[in-house]
This record gives sequence, C-alpha cells and structure tokens, in this order.
Amino acid sequence: MFPRYGQRWMEDTPEIRQAIRNAMREWAPLNDSNPADGLIYALETFADHAKKVSIYVFGDDFTGRSAEAVIREINRINVADRDGNRPARIHAVGFPTAFGRNQTP
Repeated sequence: MFPRYGQRWMEDTPEIRQAIRNAMREWAPLNDSNPADGLIYALETFADHAKKVSIYVFGDDFTGRSAEAVIREINRINVADRDGNRPARIHAVGFPTAFGRNQTP
C-alpha cells in the first residue's frame, strides 16, 4: 500500500496516520490479502537480534498451499539465539470470513 516505505519503517506522525486511513478507504477488498509473503518480507528486512522487533499481522485470508511450509520458512528466518530469543516477535489477528460455510481446509 505504501511502496516508498518498502525498505524502512513508517514514521508515526498525524500525516502518516491520515494517509493510512485514506488508503484503507480506497483499498480493494479483492486483492491478494495473503499475509505470508509480507510477513516473510518483513522478517528478512527488519528482524535483528540487536533490537527488539515486533511484527503485527492483520489478515483475513491465507491462500497458500501449506501453512506448515510458511511456518517452516518463518522459523528458518527468525532463528532463536542460544538463549532462545528470536530476532522478531510475531503477533497476529485473524478476521475469518468463512463462518457458516462448509469449506474443506
């Protein structure tokens, strides 16, 4: 949504917050909202044992073939140090959209 911030953190300013709100109003809900690619990109770009990094994932869809494969990739990138600390903490909030539907996992 904000390509100019692809390699760096967004500043927390009133202007940036308003830009986010404006972008969300224009967001096309039928785009690829699978969070796996963005999560892996964020880990590869920002995870660092020298600082505390938290990544928050908000999503409603996983369209990949295997959640297990994504977890293996995340564990490959987000490797724990000898004390068990990982460079990034991942927090996720899911918005299920298939309640009441008869779907096969």
